[in-house]
Parts: sequence; structure tokens; C-alpha cells
Amino acid sequence: MRRIGRTILTGVMTLLFTLSVAAAPASAHTVYRVRRGDSLWKISRRFGTTVTALRRANGEWDDLIYPGQRLVIPSGRGADGAGQATGRVHLSPADRDLLARVVTAEAGGEPYKGQVAVAAVILNRVRSPHFPDTVRGVIMEGGGRQFESVLIGTAFQKPTATAYRAVRDAERGWDPTGGALFFFNPAKTKNKFLWGRPHAVTIGRHRFTF
Repeated sequence: MRRIGRTILTGVMTLLFTLSVAAAPASAHTVYRVRRGDSLWKISRRFGTTVTALRRANGEWDDLIYPGQRLVIPSGRGADGAGQATGRVHLSPADRDLLARVVTAEAGGEPYKGQVAVAAVILNRVRSPHFPDTVRGVIMEGGGRQFESVLIGTAFQKPTATAYRAVRDAERGWDPTGGALFFFNPAKTKNKFLWGRPHAVTIGRHRFTF
């Protein structure tokens, strides 16, 4: 009887431990089992992190995930109500000036949130191991062919004060796109690569993708 009692007690304690682990909040060591219908975007939103952070934590650089797959969930920073924070990047005055010029040229007529989003995309690329690790390197990659405004020269005109403010907000961590790496105007391009990327969000006339 004593042996049976000890067995039952051990089983109850094991069950309580399992339930407490299952109810624990997401942390740097949380492992999530992918469900049917999941995407990296949906999972990042669920846990208050970003697709970029998920990719880095798991070494996943394409968009193919499958039910039953286990993903490490990095600690999330949550959302600030206006966009998802992705951490602060410190820029030099020259970086801010160049980034503000590109924001002015690419999104000068967009809502303020859309201007922040364009700046955030460039900073997300700086963080990504698949792009150059400097603002200038990202903007000038491929001889400037990454951004139309750089290629045709409009990115080198005087930036607006609003663009400077948008750059500052992106630098402080505001990312309305949740980690997007690309953006384009759907009305102006039929580029299959851009259209084939997973959709993050549409802000103004720009579609942001991973």
C-alpha cells in the first residue's frame, strides 16, 4: 500500500510539474510545436516577437514550416500599440542623413507610419545576416538597384524633417512591419520575387513582405 501511495504521489507531482511548464510564459527557451495553418508571421505575432528573430533563433531562412515542427521562440519585446518593437539600432549622423533621404524619396507622400516602416525595413536588413551590416551597405547594395530612388538619383535630394523624425522612431525600435525585409508599390511592379514573398502588412501604397 505504501508503495502504491508513493507511486500515486509521484505521478501527481509529475503531472503538476508538467502543467506548470505548459502554463509558463514564453521565454528565451520556449519551444513551440507548429500547428496546421501556422506561419512564421502568425507565430511571431502570437509570442510578441518578429519573423526576423524567429528565423535567427531557428536558422530558418525560407518560409516553409510544417505541422509538428518544433521552433525555438526568442524572448519577445511585445508591441507598443503602433507597431512591433524590434530593438534599438544606434546610427551615426551620416547614417541618419542617408536613411532620411531614402525615406523622403521612397515614402515622402506616404502616411507617417509608412515612412517609419520604410526606415524600419532598411534597419531590419542591417540586422539580417543576408544583407550588408551597415545602412550605406544596404542602400547601395548591387550598385543601388535595391531601391528605385537610389538607382534614379532621387534619394540624394534634401530630406524632409518628417523623414528625419521617422528615422529616429525606427532607430528607437518602432517597426510597424513586424520585421519585414522588402517593400514595394503593387501598382508599379509585377516583380515575381516581390509578389512571391510572404505578406506582412500594407501601409498606404506600400506592401511590406518578408
